[in-house]
Amino acid sequence: MSDRTNNVYFDTSIYNRLLDDSNSEGILRRIKEKQFNIVPSVINLCELLMTSNIERRTALIQLYNELRNDIHPLKPDIWLLRDSVEALARGGQELEISYPLAADDETMEICSEIKKASRAGMQKSLKAAREYVQSIAKKEKLASEGQYFEYLDSDHGFDVLRETFVSLCNALGCQETLSDQATRDLIQSPALPWKYFLESIAYLYYRRAFPSERYGRDTNPGDMDLTQCIYLFWPRRFVVQDGPFHKFLKDLKMLRGYENDILEYDEFVRQLFQG
Repeated sequence: MSDRTNNVYFDTSIYNRLLDDSNSEGILRRIKEKQFNIVPSVINLCELLMTSNIERRTALIQLYNELRNDIHPLKPDIWLLRDSVEALARGGQELEISYPLAADDETMEICSEIKKASRAGMQKSLKAAREYVQSIAKKEKLASEGQYFEYLDSDHGFDVLRETFVSLCNALGCQETLSDQATRDLIQSPALPWKYFLESIAYLYYRRAFPSERYGRDTNPGDMDLTQCIYLFWPRRFVVQDGPFHKFLKDLKMLRGYENDILEYDEFVRQLFQG
């Protein structure tokens, strides 16, 4: 995970876009020539299995398997977040980020369990986090995105992310107690999922706290999009098709200085055939 240069993550919409591309075979061939590692997520697999048309679902799963090249998918958000806390509590041992999962009935049961667990605990904690973040932003009169993240980067402002972390960790059933420094390392590490997850929800809640023409509901990512932000720790290239999600990630990258390339499908394909 130290060298992310050839790592590529596809939002689920990209699988659909690639399947419909008249040059899909050429694109797949070029991906292999570039030696890109396209590892899907369990979230991808769950969404692909929800495709109602049986013929299309079969074709999407075949494409999924060809792209992943026998590499297991990245764990779902609630597993990765919990496991990263447990790994750090054990002394910073390497985090297992993938999980062997095939497209079968057992997977459908796991997808259902993940969905229920996310709704049961995470949503309640996220609601509390949203109210906390928005109250802080208004009380501190943080009227711009730059001011907001400068505040979060300060010692006092870090408490916003810490409180959100504690609330979510309790909902996830994290049992380990971390020192203050270990908690800070976990939240700020670019090699772990917490940084991207917390900063993405903090940014979304800020945008909703200060509504404007640019920040209406239609210009923000949905819940499933936000879930996939945790995967920013893994790839160099993060490819999305959804307009609002793409714009949200581009803005967040600029504000936080992420090293990821946030690309739409056409951008990715164009770069693929350059050089």
